[in-house]
Amino acid sequence: MSEPKVLSVLAAKGGVAKTSLSINVAGWCRIHQLKSVAVLDADRNRGAQLYAERGGPLPYPVFPISRYRSALKEAGDLIIIDGQASPDLAELKELAEDSDRVLVPATPHKVSLLLAVEVAEVLRSCDVDFRIVLTKCDSRQFRAVESAVEFLQSEDLPLLKGRTTLLSAYEQAEAAGSLVGEATTDSGKKNPRSGDAWEEVSLIAAEITEGLF
Repeated sequence: MSEPKVLSVLAAKGGVAKTSLSINVAGWCRIHQLKSVAVLDADRNRGAQLYAERGGPLPYPVFPISRYRSALKEAGDLIIIDGQASPDLAELKELAEDSDRVLVPATPHKVSLLLAVEVAEVLRSCDVDFRIVLTKCDSRQFRAVESAVEFLQSEDLPLLKGRTTLLSAYEQAEAAGSLVGEATTDSGKKNPRSGDAWEEVSLIAAEITEGLF
């Protein structure tokens, strides 16, 4: 029996929607593509585990990194690792080298973009297949987003076409422990933009898993 593919979501700092991407990409993969998926939480802040504990059930299990062997048994197709929020170089390399592919989220802000370049340099030194994805893009600041795209392209980095925007559905889903397509408002009604957020996740998930299996 072949081992599952490993997709790690890694970033040099927090606040770039790393956990939200891990949870929702795993959900899309489980619903639309794969029979068995698991998320491994490698973050000391337990972000993915806390997300799952708030509500659910999610359509897959979430394990701490210490239960890697359990995840291997549960996830015959895909393991998504939610990486450390601020990893040191050794942690970053270790997770990268154990991955079949890495997704690196970055916001369209200078510091985040520069940190993404640093992560990319480490991944290249490990000869790891990776993609960059822009997150938390403000649709009202189109030029800033385009500038971020141009910068990443100038660094010759593989950038996904998909990106996430500043939709309230992401925060509401995290607070409720649900996938973003099921996000509800404080009054309990479905967020009217939850479908838009799920479409964003779907595009990212389809791109990052293309050719992985």
